[in-house]
Amino acid sequence: MGRHFVLINPPYDFSDSGLYVHANFTELSAFLIAYRWLISSRSTNTTTIAETMTIKFRDIDETTLALSPDTVISSFSPFVCNDQKSEGRIRRIIKIWFKTAKRVVRRLFGRKSSSSTRSKDVIKDEYEVTWSRGYAAYDLDVGCRKPEPWLVRGKGIMADRSGVPRWRNLILNAAIKSIKPRRVLEVGCGNGINLILLANQFPDISFTGLELTDAGNRVARDLQNVATFPSALAAYPFIPATDPEAFRRINFVRGDATAMPFDDGEFDLVFTVLSIEQMERVRDKALAEIGRVSGGHVLNMEPFAEANSSLLRRAHVFGRDYFRGKIDDLSQYGLEPIWATMDFPQEVQLGAALVLSHKSI
Repeated sequence: MGRHFVLINPPYDFSDSGLYVHANFTELSAFLIAYRWLISSRSTNTTTIAETMTIKFRDIDETTLALSPDTVISSFSPFVCNDQKSEGRIRRIIKIWFKTAKRVVRRLFGRKSSSSTRSKDVIKDEYEVTWSRGYAAYDLDVGCRKPEPWLVRGKGIMADRSGVPRWRNLILNAAIKSIKPRRVLEVGCGNGINLILLANQFPDISFTGLELTDAGNRVARDLQNVATFPSALAAYPFIPATDPEAFRRINFVRGDATAMPFDDGEFDLVFTVLSIEQMERVRDKALAEIGRVSGGHVLNMEPFAEANSSLLRRAHVFGRDYFRGKIDDLSQYGLEPIWATMDFPQEVQLGAALVLSHKSI
């Protein structure tokens, strides 16, 4: 059966299925302008970046993580919606398209002072609000309250993003078991949820988190001072804690990724989870600093260009002014990629690749 959507002011029929999405003329115009720009910018080179990358994407069980893709999916399952009707998912994707198109138009034709450019002030303003919300979302009882479209091994699902740190923890846990570091740094640790779960699972490892925002550091330090670790947070990870008090020993540092207050080669493992995403404007400085403080391995889960070759994802990355670097570019910062994978839940509008590199210089 085909699909159509009716756009108000005026109505348009694209086929005949019975799917309706409402948008005004401004939204339609933005969509058409953005789509034309994307097509024209792509037409000059029909070879995708992913096709030319030196290291090809592997399935996750073909990496050094020794992790089954089914286990990753299972860890996300408490937050996957029971109702997986395709119409709701398609409506949501179309809304994402329109929202993305408006951002693209704003970046193409808006003023340079527009908040669409991800300056340090814009990032801080946005994430001061985000991290001040604390840890209430990390609760198995949340379920699928706010369904969003995701892709899992090519299959479309609706799920709540509250479950995302749960499956990420599974991957980070496997990486630490494989690399066996003694000192670990997360750059752009936000409210510290990744480190909090990992510290309790690996109490003998020294963990440090660097975060730009006041709110991220404040909520993490406040949690370290609670009398009892919250029961909902204790039950949240797929892998249980070894020492539920170890999170109190994490060293949370407020600082800038472009000028880290750490020594050269201080950490055996440096990792990032969608924090370099925010640093397109300071990409070179941030990656150079990550290379400097790493004494062994670097693990990046980021929206590398190779993971965002589709029209929607390219538009989303451009519209949000996100990181657009390539995996192959990591060698410029003294990092040599060992493997890369995208074999984990992916947002429809934003692809992320997990890349393990070792320090080469």
